[in-house]
Amino acid sequence: MTDHPIRLRGGWERLLPEGDGKPERVTLPLDRWPEEWGPTRLVRRFQTPSYSARDQSLWLRLDALPGLVSLSLNGRALGVSPFPEGPMMLPIGTACEARNVLALNVEPTRIAVGSAGSTWGIIALVVRFHENTRPSTNEGAATGEEPLGGTGLEL
Repeated sequence: MTDHPIRLRGGWERLLPEGDGKPERVTLPLDRWPEEWGPTRLVRRFQTPSYSARDQSLWLRLDALPGLVSLSLNGRALGVSPFPEGPMMLPIGTACEARNVLALNVEPTRIAVGSAGSTWGIIALVVRFHENTRPSTNEGAATGEEPLGGTGLEL
């Protein structure tokens, strides 16, 4: 399958569980999980990218998320805790709306000592072409351009 990743880097808001204070703007991935952060909710709003439900599917790719205890899209739980710290792909096409809210709840006490200083939070939407409808591997050959599937965009 051919994947077209759209990285969800900027535009995250860090909310404290008690609702105290204003949201803090955050860009992912973080160089490391900040030691001073307690339990945290990270929220990212995004619009559904255009895709053909007949020829493509929409996924969420997650990686480097130690301490993740829950994940939701538009108020609906995705996946089951405990989440792996390594890469995972979750189908989200049917859960997406025109405007979406992705929320991550993180419990830093669940971050292993060895991973506390590592990059945290690599997240992307992925438009995946179905096997029988993927674009030609020669796409862009005439112009010398590289197909978008390998470059990734940012929202």
